[in-house]
Amino acid sequence: MQETLLYLSILLLVIFFVSSFFSYFRDFIVKYFISIAIITVSLILIAATILSKNIYLDWLSHPFTANFLPPYSEINYFLSFIYYKFYLPYFVSFVFALIFYIFSRTSNNYFANLFYREEYCYMFISLFLVPFPLILYYLILLIASLILIQLYNLVIYRKNEKVSFYYLWFPIAVCVILMYMIIPQYIFLYNLGRIS
Repeated sequence: MQETLLYLSILLLVIFFVSSFFSYFRDFIVKYFISIAIITVSLILIAATILSKNIYLDWLSHPFTANFLPPYSEINYFLSFIYYKFYLPYFVSFVFALIFYIFSRTSNNYFANLFYREEYCYMFISLFLVPFPLILYYLILLIASLILIQLYNLVIYRKNEKVSFYYLWFPIAVCVILMYMIIPQYIFLYNLGRIS
């Protein structure tokens, strides 16, 4: 059932990526960023709540798993199960996204135009939609991509220009989630931060 949240994340990331090519959307996301962020977070929370309800009903219908629910056992076991399975990965990602958002906003004041104005929004949304622990792989892949693009520009075009994450935020996020869903889990050091 965790895959449902990952599919929702991919869908939202693709929508944001395609929309980022249109100037109207870029202005719209900057102007209404708080509302868009709240809607995005709410969609994930609503989906997690629906999945939690479905798991509760599924457990209730089986004699073995019904023993983990009231009246046979306290509700705390179930609540901690769904918290770690659905809510915690996105909560950690939300904290990462908030920290990076604040850091990028303040760093742009000290370093001339490190990020474009829409990039703060792209950064927050993409970081939030990649659940923990995948966000760690996402950040590593982002930095590696930036370095490779910079080296490519330096070697092929002999240019040492600023390379931006502008069009990398969403596609790399989708790639990380898809790699997680396709490649065997042990490659991702799955047990360090189990999300399903």
